[in-house]
Amino acid sequence: MIHKLFVMDRMKGVGHELYASPNHTLKISTELLIGFIQALLLLGEEFGESKGDLEEVELGKYQISLMAQDHLVYVVIHDTFDSEPFTAGIIDRVINKYHHWFVNFNFNHDMDDETDIFADIAQMLQTMDFPMDQLSHVAEFVDLFLTETNWITDTLLLSDLDAGIVKIYQEPKDDPIATKLMEIMSEIPFERHWIGETKLFHGKEVNGMKDYEAWFIYRVGLTDFCILGRAFLAAYSERELLINRLEELTQQVLQIIIKNEMDPSR
Repeated sequence: MIHKLFVMDRMKGVGHELYASPNHTLKISTELLIGFIQALLLLGEEFGESKGDLEEVELGKYQISLMAQDHLVYVVIHDTFDSEPFTAGIIDRVINKYHHWFVNFNFNHDMDDETDIFADIAQMLQTMDFPMDQLSHVAEFVDLFLTETNWITDTLLLSDLDAGIVKIYQEPKDDPIATKLMEIMSEIPFERHWIGETKLFHGKEVNGMKDYEAWFIYRVGLTDFCILGRAFLAAYSERELLINRLEELTQQVLQIIIKNEMDPSR
């Protein structure tokens, strides 16, 4: 979740808040945040660890990411496990539309008068919320998925690219990997799907063959949501079955989202 967005003039050491989420939990004042970010920028030309379009610094459950262009730096404060490519894409839309305006702007001017710009930026930063009252329907499809894949999946969760874990449906008590999967999701491009496999066998044999791990992240259509999990595969046929049923599951969840969006009573 994007909590705040700032634009900073690196040369003049001034900045302004462009957006604050109505649901943000940050209790620090805007003035203190701007001062803190300015201090970080003064530490040198390199800020944090470069990862694609964003550079970042992690502070507990929050992350400060920036995107520099000309003498301006666009700074976003968001949750640690937000998808970085997803966040970068959102901020890039703001830059493409308003950078030409900010780059020539006198920051000593009262920007609070620019209410139309702020309202438009807030609209651009709005993302999808999962219909929480539909989770029971998702659970029905998840149960079917687990059954039809012979319970080879020991971890399964529904997540949001910029709002964390929506629901964990399956996870072993002695090996919580949801956080690890979220860390992977935050780093990789939010494409249609990703599967990471290891040939490290676990000693257990199924039909005379030892099993190996497969971690997966499947995006639900072009929405903000993903299905994540871990499966133990014993043969290529099980891999094919897993992929086919994941495709079906994501389509079933997508239909729930579409139906909810089209419901005029909402």
